Amino acid sequence: MNIVNKVTLKTLGKNKVRTLVTIIGIILSVSMITAVTTGISSLQNFLVNMEIEQSGDWYGAAYSISDQKLKEVKNSHEVSQITSLQNIGYSLLEDSKNEYKPYLFIGGIDGVFADKMPMDLIEGRLPSGPSEIILPEHLKFNGGATFSLGDTITLEIGERISENSQLNQNNFFLHEDEGGKEELLIREERTYTVVGFCERPGFENYAAPGYTALTVADDTDSYRFDAYIKITKAKDIYSFMKRTFPEGEYNINNSLLPYTGSSNERSFNSVLYSVAAVLIGIIMFGSISLIYNAFSISVSERTKQFGLLSSIGATRRQMKRSVLFEAFFLSIIGIPLGLLAGILGIGLTFNVVDDIFASLLGDGIDTAFSLYVSWEAAIAAMVIGLITVMISAYIPARRAFKVSAIDAIRMSKDINIKAKKIRTSKLSYKLFGVEGMIAKKNFKRSRKRYRATVISQFLSVVLFISASSFSAYLTKSVSTVVDEANFDIRYAFEPDLSNKASMEDVYNELKNIDGVTDSSYSIVY
Repeated sequence: MNIVNKVTLKTLGKNKVRTLVTIIGIILSVSMITAVTTGISSLQNFLVNMEIEQSGDWYGAAYSISDQKLKEVKNSHEVSQITSLQNIGYSLLEDSKNEYKPYLFIGGIDGVFADKMPMDLIEGRLPSGPSEIILPEHLKFNGGATFSLGDTITLEIGERISENSQLNQNNFFLHEDEGGKEELLIREERTYTVVGFCERPGFENYAAPGYTALTVADDTDSYRFDAYIKITKAKDIYSFMKRTFPEGEYNINNSLLPYTGSSNERSFNSVLYSVAAVLIGIIMFGSISLIYNAFSISVSERTKQFGLLSSIGATRRQMKRSVLFEAFFLSIIGIPLGLLAGILGIGLTFNVVDDIFASLLGDGIDTAFSLYVSWEAAIAAMVIGLITVMISAYIPARRAFKVSAIDAIRMSKDINIKAKKIRTSKLSYKLFGVEGMIAKKNFKRSRKRYRATVISQFLSVVLFISASSFSAYLTKSVSTVVDEANFDIRYAFEPDLSNKASMEDVYNELKNIDGVTDSSYSIVY
């Protein structure tokens, strides 16, 4: 360490109060920046987890591929994760209430399928072998088929065929009344024990012709498979799927990819980052004003010291480095503390608003809006904080070193005052007393310094309004992603599909109950 830096450290030690105030300013600046960057990363993580809960943890899905093709994809160096659903086949449901969903689709899952795909168990347990099965809840209230835990069911399983082509869950039922024609070719008979019930799987299309029942995949290699894939570079999923399945049926998870920043559609992240940039810009401007004042006082106090150093041979470059060294040294202390303070503050905030977010999300979504600190957010906060401190220190340092060594030693620039310029009126004395008169004289002595105080007050109001606006924007952003429940009671009714008038009868009866102020209904086929 050179002699100039040693002098700088001794000066900091002698002015403990000013040093402490400067460090506190750095902590406040970095903590606010950290709150913004960590808030953005937490929101993105929340949206990603919510989408995974609803649709599954995958980037691309390929349907009805062969066992050989599945093994080929698993061995690809680009694939980081893959799970598959074995298409065992369809079984016809007798007397299904839903004429557009007359089948039970039996799928075989592998070891990680339940962890990576949306499967919410309501009752019982997951199947542990190929002879056990779990059934979807909507099989009962939508299909009219009733089963209980422990029931043994025997199913005749086959393939849906239309015009010599095999159909899958993505091909809706070809109803004869609408000119469609398909047949079920029975291939085998299997017996299962019902060990659990689950909610409708998120990967089951609403127009799918079969209710999805899940068992454990066996070693039969003649079945087709649905593969759900993640690759190392998410942004390359479009080219990967097109290249790997040139003639096959595949899908891209365009609900998940935008939140990871890997989609061709980047409007959401653009808006989010733009708002963050504006907020960080305001915080930086306010922080520079605050920290600049501290360094300005430091440089003003050290003006005579700089003059003495300059007179004995110290260059302007060395003295400028001395001020920047002071800023860097204080940053080493203030930035880590500011980072921790920001993370702690935003974490406590998320804890407080967690119940509010839960009520906003409504039923059916269990994802919690919790703190998520990404390394990108932490590094961004530290780098921006360091830049802010360096700018704050550089501005007064550049101005101070324009003064000659003699003027600096005499401090003529700081104490050169003319009496006429600080004269105050008698009215000021009568209105504000001695304190007001002294304050006005100080104001006239250095208008530039008080200008910084006025700007700081202005920025404090701007920061408060900006933070409030950001909170409102954050709430609105989440509410656009999820359905906000604007009702107190919801009633589900399953009439016979041929008797739609009964739904209106039930609705009219419910809306005329005393206390009902508003009502509506919808029919889902």
